[in-house]
Amino acid sequence: MSIDYACQGAVGYITLNSPPGNNYDLSGMKELDQAIQTAASDTASRVIILRSGIRALFCLGADVRYLTETPEENNLLLAQCAHATLSRIAEIPKPFIALLEGHTLGGGLEIALACDFRFAAIGNYFIGLPEAGLGIMPGNGGTQRLARLVGPTKAMELLFDARRLKPSEAHELGIVDRLFPLPDAARSTHEYAEQLAQGASAAIGAIKLAVWQGIEHPLKQALDIEMRHAVPLLTHPQFLEGVQAFKEKRPPRFHL
Repeated sequence: MSIDYACQGAVGYITLNSPPGNNYDLSGMKELDQAIQTAASDTASRVIILRSGIRALFCLGADVRYLTETPEENNLLLAQCAHATLSRIAEIPKPFIALLEGHTLGGGLEIALACDFRFAAIGNYFIGLPEAGLGIMPGNGGTQRLARLVGPTKAMELLFDARRLKPSEAHELGIVDRLFPLPDAARSTHEYAEQLAQGASAAIGAIKLAVWQGIEHPLKQALDIEMRHAVPLLTHPQFLEGVQAFKEKRPPRFHL
């Protein structure tokens, strides 16, 4: 699998580019993990967009031939690697946006579900987890992340039926966060990312970590997690700049 990382201004891009379907095997998932770690350590980027370099599709998931021809222990290693790789996104204090401009199925949707946002182009393509139609189930986080987005009952309905959703249907269900006309999707996503990157990155990163860490715990413990992230911001230079800008009635300049 070919995966590239590049930074444009304050926006980092992870690009999947393995025709024809951006399918992955164990080595491909390891390559994605390396790209995610590179994006995390890049001090120039404050927001990451995960996209496809192939027209009309995002990712069609794991390579079926690999799944059927490789020893069972390798499939287990792939699932373990995918769990670690995709879970890493929630541990990075930078927003991740999956940009969907074409078919996003199976493990491709599982990659997108691991991101903080999913922005999609309006078009004649499908988004879904159709594994049950092949006699298997999502194994890279799809059952858990989809249920957290749409609720367990709706998630099971979609999974049992191997439903392939149009982008508008995925948007109505909350699987997709924003819809754009196809010619504008990449530009509009980049503009949103640039706008977000101009914000208080320390606060944005802390908010992301507090949400994803806290959601796994009962409220009392989650409030403690929130406090651990909130208190250090009170002495952060970006907070001091925000207060000064408020006093001077001007927009804050968090990144000079």
